[in-house]
Amino acid sequence: MVYSDRLQKFLVFWMLLIASQASDLVTWDATIIVTFLVFMYLFFRSGERINFEFSALIAVFLLINMVSIIVLGSQLEYSTLVGQTMRIIYPFFMIKILKGRFFELYEDVVYKLSLIGIPLFIIQVIYPSMYSSVLWGFNQSTDLRASVGIWNFYVFTVHTNLEYPRFAGFMWEPGAYGWVVSLAIMFNMVRTKFTYNKRLIVFIVLGILTFSTTFFICLLLLLLFYYLNRRSEVSPLVLPIALIGIAFLSYYIYDLPFMAEKIKYQYEYSEETLTSGMGGYKDSGRFMGFAIYMGDFLKYPLGHGINLAGRLTVYGAYIGGPNGLADFIVVWGIIGLVLLMTLPYRFFQVLLPGRTLITLVIPLAVFFLELFSNPVSRSPLFYSVMILGLLGYFQNVQAQFTTPDDEDPRNGL
Repeated sequence: MVYSDRLQKFLVFWMLLIASQASDLVTWDATIIVTFLVFMYLFFRSGERINFEFSALIAVFLLINMVSIIVLGSQLEYSTLVGQTMRIIYPFFMIKILKGRFFELYEDVVYKLSLIGIPLFIIQVIYPSMYSSVLWGFNQSTDLRASVGIWNFYVFTVHTNLEYPRFAGFMWEPGAYGWVVSLAIMFNMVRTKFTYNKRLIVFIVLGILTFSTTFFICLLLLLLFYYLNRRSEVSPLVLPIALIGIAFLSYYIYDLPFMAEKIKYQYEYSEETLTSGMGGYKDSGRFMGFAIYMGDFLKYPLGHGINLAGRLTVYGAYIGGPNGLADFIVVWGIIGLVLLMTLPYRFFQVLLPGRTLITLVIPLAVFFLELFSNPVSRSPLFYSVMILGLLGYFQNVQAQFTTPDDEDPRNGL
């Protein structure tokens, strides 16, 4: 059974809403349970079946966690384990329903959510106190996030405690929106065969307004990817000029306060964390978080699961960092390394059929840079990417694109 275009878009929208982790609603156990049950119902009603390969991965995930609990002791609620398992399975239900349409539906939903955020961001720039005073009663953030000045109303987030406005869109923070829009930019480039279009401009402008260090690095790579794929259609003089322009742009961007200075701060903050006392779980920064997680991986190379028992502590507190890449490796162990070396590559082969590893280096670099900088290794969006890569190996799924209504020449600009 093929579901309507509207329902398929809603599935992607709901997945992104949960991936946003911005509102109190998406953190409720009841929300995850209902989402799992609804997606499962739609999955079986569509006539799809669960793949053996995916079932084996779920079995491995549960086995790793059960062994971790037995050997190291339990510092993990069983409800948390069940919930995380659901967070891996329901993206599978969605991807099996959507298959190759995921790419265009994802781009379309991110674009429309981004458009909603534009007037709300203009208000944030012109009248920043609007969210911290007049509209504070509509805040849907968790109590913890609200206590540090974060405002959210499901499809838009404002950090009222920042020195200058940064666009976070519907995600929990600007850097996370940069991750989401980086994928949308890649999907848009492929769908439009690497031509300029208004959606691409919107994505790039809003991505720049995140002032995210990682996004700026990824944008430079994406611009290079764009011109490398246009090189046969433009004058031979354009490509070297474009490359020189990107090089100069990289130099000046590096000197911006949220680039080199921020990277240095992150590293120094990571070192400081290890020499300070802490009374609870504490983020240590991306770089030290990576080192800490990889140290845990070397201790438990077969996988540690999401159990906290046995993890590195300083002064009795568990420490980690917003590093999705290393966190995934710790949880899954050597199997996680294999998955990371194969599934993202296959995912981009589904997007760009016939491409070799060399020609997919830039998309893979963007993916891993964003994964390194964001705590998204347990996100349904991350697992959607991995699962689509898995189906690319065993079901020969290919990307499917159509022209959106807003880009149909008959409808004007």
